[in-house]
Amino acid sequence: MEKLLPLLPEITLFLGAVFCLIMELLGKEREYMFAIAIGALLVALEGVIASVVVLPVFAGVIFAGGFAFDSLALFVKGVCIVGMMLIALISARYMKGRKYEGEYYLLLLLSTLALCLLASAYDLIFLYISIEFLSISSYILAGYLRDNPKSGEAALKYFLFGVVLSATMLYGLSIIYGISGGTSFSAISLSLKESQIAKFAFVLVLAGFGFKLAIVPFHMWVPDVFEGAPTPISALLSVFPKLSAFLAFYRFLNQCFGGKEWVLLIAWLSVLTMTLGNLIAIQQKNVKRLLGYSTIAHAGYLLIALALSTSYWGKFSLFFYFLPYMFANIGAFAVAIAVYLKEGKEDLEDFRGLSRRSPFSALAMVIFLLSLIGIPGTGGFVGKFFIFATAIKGGMGWLAVILLLNSVVSAFYYLKIVREMFIVEKEGERLEEPFTLKLALGICLSFTLLLMFYPQPFINLVQASLSSF
Repeated sequence: MEKLLPLLPEITLFLGAVFCLIMELLGKEREYMFAIAIGALLVALEGVIASVVVLPVFAGVIFAGGFAFDSLALFVKGVCIVGMMLIALISARYMKGRKYEGEYYLLLLLSTLALCLLASAYDLIFLYISIEFLSISSYILAGYLRDNPKSGEAALKYFLFGVVLSATMLYGLSIIYGISGGTSFSAISLSLKESQIAKFAFVLVLAGFGFKLAIVPFHMWVPDVFEGAPTPISALLSVFPKLSAFLAFYRFLNQCFGGKEWVLLIAWLSVLTMTLGNLIAIQQKNVKRLLGYSTIAHAGYLLIALALSTSYWGKFSLFFYFLPYMFANIGAFAVAIAVYLKEGKEDLEDFRGLSRRSPFSALAMVIFLLSLIGIPGTGGFVGKFFIFATAIKGGMGWLAVILLLNSVVSAFYYLKIVREMFIVEKEGERLEEPFTLKLALGICLSFTLLLMFYPQPFINLVQASLSSF
């Protein structure tokens, strides 16, 4: 039994999902499902903390070389579980009374389980199954609003893009298996160094990862899926698949394709991704689509850190950036949910006069948007500063300049929302802000400010997660 200790978070999430399923089948009151999901996530977080205790005993690649049990995987799992609690909080009022509300929380737990498995993937088969597990949960959640045609369209587009790029990735993985004769990352690394066809396989696998990371040119599903999916699921898709997929891609790049041959390719993909995401975001009038293109741009910023991840500071800036990005992005989507609960949609004009109708939400939204831009005084500034400094230190000053220019462009469309909230007048009733939504907003706001004014504990946390990696 003690061999199962490294799987404590995953086992807890699985048991929580099974319990949700049993409760649903028994026809129990659905309002309990939210509490069960939060409880399961809390116990899973305790499982991550307990795993830190047993890390010195089991650290390494276990279960026949397929499951990485290290401090960085535990960090990613912890962040995903905390973030999914925030998603559950912002979902509570949004999903209340909807059909299949119980299954919604069941799928949230299964998505969290898939994220945790993907974070530990150290084998081609394990990697592919984890990505597919996460994808299937995401397809269903994207199309959850069955009465809304846009939700169905979003799920269909997401599914079709996902299937094509999944098959492409599988073809690349099969080529790598054919060359190496093994599936473990450590076994593959030795056999790919002299192979030319391995570069072709790398591009195919990159397409599969590119879909999950929402990078150009595999980003086209993002705006429609973000607009059609339930808003809490848009928030989920904007952060967590990226976090686990970036760790899995980082392992794949550095373990299977060690060296620096891929650095320039990743660097140019980052330029295309952040520039295209920011330029198209300017034209958007729907806030969910705007945040969708914004998430593409942020994937571009993260690619800069990934390109330099052979250095310590590259790795550090890649994983630190997720902390301010997660709290600011989920906070922004939470305000969009508050607007939706009142107006029934999330267009820019629906944010008019928000400073008078809900001063707290409007002020929180300003801080979240400033953090996403990277303005000093917010956590986003610290995250972008580390990426900027890493690019300069890594001899890629030109990437730092493009990052700076893109941040200026992003300010234009983020501040459009601020303008609607504070300058354009609109009479109306106050927004409905249920307790769970306010709690999530308060948590996101607190951490966005803490990451700027007291960042050392978070820096220590990321450094500790890299210490045994």
